[in-house]
Amino acid sequence: MESSIEYLEADNYSSWRTDMKVLLMERNCWRIVTGTETKPEDENYKELRDFNSRKDKAYSTIYLNVSKSYRCVIDDIEDPVAAWKRLEEHFRPNSRARVIGLTDDFFSCRINPQEEIGIYAARIRSIVDQLKDAGKPISEWYQAFQLIRFLPPEFNGIVQYIYRWDDNEFKFDKILQELIAEESRLKQSIKDQNETCAFQSIERNISKTPRSKSKPSSYKKNIQPTKKNTKVMKSPNTFIAESNLSQDYERDAWILDTAATSHFCSKKSLLRNFRPVKNLTMSVAVGGVRCDIKGIGTVRMIFENNDDLGIKAERTNVYSPQQNGVAERYNYTAVDAIKVMLNSSGLSKGFWAEALLCHTYVWNRICHSNQSLTPFELYSGHKPSVKHLKAFGSTAYAGVPKQLRKKFDMRAKKGIMVGYALKTRGYRIWLPNERKIVETINVSFDEDNMLEPNGSGAALDPNKKIINVSSNSEFDTESEEESEHLSIPRTPKSQSSEQEGASNNSKTSEIVIWERKAVPRKDRSRTDIYYYIQGSKDRFHCYKDIEEYCKIHNLEYDKALFNFSGKDKYSGIVTMEEENQSD
Repeated sequence: MESSIEYLEADNYSSWRTDMKVLLMERNCWRIVTGTETKPEDENYKELRDFNSRKDKAYSTIYLNVSKSYRCVIDDIEDPVAAWKRLEEHFRPNSRARVIGLTDDFFSCRINPQEEIGIYAARIRSIVDQLKDAGKPISEWYQAFQLIRFLPPEFNGIVQYIYRWDDNEFKFDKILQELIAEESRLKQSIKDQNETCAFQSIERNISKTPRSKSKPSSYKKNIQPTKKNTKVMKSPNTFIAESNLSQDYERDAWILDTAATSHFCSKKSLLRNFRPVKNLTMSVAVGGVRCDIKGIGTVRMIFENNDDLGIKAERTNVYSPQQNGVAERYNYTAVDAIKVMLNSSGLSKGFWAEALLCHTYVWNRICHSNQSLTPFELYSGHKPSVKHLKAFGSTAYAGVPKQLRKKFDMRAKKGIMVGYALKTRGYRIWLPNERKIVETINVSFDEDNMLEPNGSGAALDPNKKIINVSSNSEFDTESEEESEHLSIPRTPKSQSSEQEGASNNSKTSEIVIWERKAVPRKDRSRTDIYYYIQGSKDRFHCYKDIEEYCKIHNLEYDKALFNFSGKDKYSGIVTMEEENQSD
């Protein structure tokens, strides 16, 4: 198994030493480097050969994992034990300055934000081990103290509890176990508190008249809702507050355009037409904070320096959202587009959400009357591609991966294109037989074949019968009796294609434009030559393919027009002059 570690540099000896130790243990060479395994006697030839092989492997492993700038330190020796000691003396000199630096690192070691307790404890242990190797070990008491010294405020409770332990319990390992358990508890507590919504019941008084005991299904006619016969009930009315993120802000700051129906204000003096309310409380999700609502009013805002800030104020009449020139205008356009898309595709109204997503996707990638760039390009700065756009409701064949189909299963499933993938590249395909939508890029389209739209209801509409695929079997066929009465309507495009096919049969020749493309291979061994018909994706790589294509389509074939020699690097439109020059 190939294993690679980071090369030894000037500032990573500690981590490199640990990684190299594990790598040498994997290759059964670590005991040779530490000197615990000695060289066998000369009589044991096989053991001696194996020992020498592992010894050479240990040295080569150490040497090849040192950066080129430091390989000169050990390039004059071949013993892995000596090489290991020399690297340790070079990067960890046994000096008083190094010991003082490690001691300072130990007492200044702090836990990083969002760092787990286990990682923080491992960093402390690494410094302790280095001091121990240098002959200056740190006592257990200081290790335990440093572990709880710089903990976040969330651990204050467990720290106070640890301070009450006896000296024989105040150990590094035991404190670490308690801190890890407390960390897990805090994570679960934070997860429970950070729910998306918080619910709080609001109590309101509702008067209800009691029913007659003799006739449970009717009320007493003579009874009146007085105080004596009226029962006060408490009806819970749920108030929902959603908090997706929290941020510090000034007390006089306002957040505009939050799409909220109502906003909250902490200053009563700013409210106009203040109306006090009672028995109305709310609680938010962050921290479970609960507050009382004292009243309801309106706030009038005046913006200064609107022109400098680019703010344009438009006043509309009350209860007239149609005057909103941005949101309502687009909603009106989107609704019209949904109607047209559903009607032209023949899909039911239940696909209105898919039609809206598809319309918005295309709307953001086309230019509009008031802009020279698309909304996508205005937002991101990149010009979007529209080559992959397909007609909504067109017939699609979603490919089935080889791993998911059996021997006699079809390679594709017939479906309907209802949009574009939301998070990946691909399309959203509705599979009627399975009644589900899949997102895939392995799909082929037949835009000429679409579901017939519903009739307008007029008497002149022709009687059309459409075959709906409702069976899960892909080999179903209709009976002879049904086939006599059912007919699949033809689109004008398909009829015109048949007429074009008939006219093509009568033609003897037709002029086409050929394009030549030279494609060099990655290894530069040769250059492949392909020919294309302008406007078509079909490509030809030999004379025989071109001759057969021309024969089938009644085209004039001239072999002198084509040249498949890789020596000619020309790419472009093919003319007789170009071929003569290449010859």
